[in-house]
Amino acid sequence: MKKHANSLVALALLLMLAAFLIFRENITKRPGRLYETVNGRVEMCLSCHKGVVLNPAHDVKVIGCSSCHLGDPLAISKAKAHKGIVKNPGDLRVVDRTCGVNGCHAIHVPEVKNSLMATNRGIIATLRYYWGEAPNQNGDYSVKQLMDSHENSLALDYYRKLCATCHLWKRKGDLPGFFGEKGGGCSA
Repeated sequence: MKKHANSLVALALLLMLAAFLIFRENITKRPGRLYETVNGRVEMCLSCHKGVVLNPAHDVKVIGCSSCHLGDPLAISKAKAHKGIVKNPGDLRVVDRTCGVNGCHAIHVPEVKNSLMATNRGIIATLRYYWGEAPNQNGDYSVKQLMDSHENSLALDYYRKLCATCHLWKRKGDLPGFFGEKGGGCSA
């Protein structure tokens, strides 16, 4: 008798699971076709983001979307597809995982990250010297070091309000208006 009751419970659970799966399958919106890049990679991003036109060097028909913006290229729901997405792949905080991977711009990323436009070494050293915060203008300061240390001073506050609003380590879109359009790493 107990064996028969267990079988009925198992059968009922199986039927409920089957009904749920059939229901879920019927309400899931699926694109009418698979979208593939030239090299055969499936990029379902293109089922929603139709007509996206970029620079010919980054044509979505060739490299897709996820090679730069990450996310899940096989997902069909917006929430899953956009999980881990990077709005600005040229942002120096994420560029090692986006533009800086092998086969893309791996050689250029360290050069950009260490360039004067990214580090601002001369600007920061000079400001600290003229504000009496350093003995000379030869300090080895960089924007990245300042961001990581959260150090603050009058010279650094001045730098953040003026010079830093345009340079490469600034996050694009973090301020309103004109200043929000500046910065953004490799895509500045």
